[in-house]
Amino acid sequence: MPVIHTLKRLTAGLALTVLSACTVLGPDYQEPDVNWLKQWQPTASVNKTADQALDTDLWWKIFNDPVLNDLIATARKENPSIKITGLRIFESRALLSIAQSTLYPKLQQVNSSATYVNIDNHGGKALKRNQNYVDYGAGFSLGWELDFWGRFQRGIESADAAFFASITNQQDIQVLIAT
Repeated sequence: MPVIHTLKRLTAGLALTVLSACTVLGPDYQEPDVNWLKQWQPTASVNKTADQALDTDLWWKIFNDPVLNDLIATARKENPSIKITGLRIFESRALLSIAQSTLYPKLQQVNSSATYVNIDNHGGKALKRNQNYVDYGAGFSLGWELDFWGRFQRGIESADAAFFASITNQQDIQVLIAT
């Protein structure tokens, strides 16, 4: 009897030791500290009143040129680079969803079966002998990989960063088209 209790305690202690090692590996991402960027000021400053303020997204409108307005509108609407970066946003959002799905069960199956067999014997010594066989079965399968060392969590962080980078890339392309 004492051996069984000792074995149970040893197993529980071993399980706790193994589970205490389950942590996310690697340091958390921290944005680098760039001191010069905090103090940076643009070299050219423009003093504008509220009436004179220009919308930097529509800088070309100050020329009052309808041809230029049409060209930039067409470039923004039909440029393949903008379309590709827009599709990259959809792609990175899908990859983020796939990465987030790793936290949930991977395999889920529900199955069932039913069998009915009826054998009628006629003739011979067993004139009235019938045999019936009925069998029912049901099953459920579930597979789930635990994120012991944070592999899935780091994958989600990476996919999240790629998603926001794709949004920034798309905005950069729009700025390049308009400048």
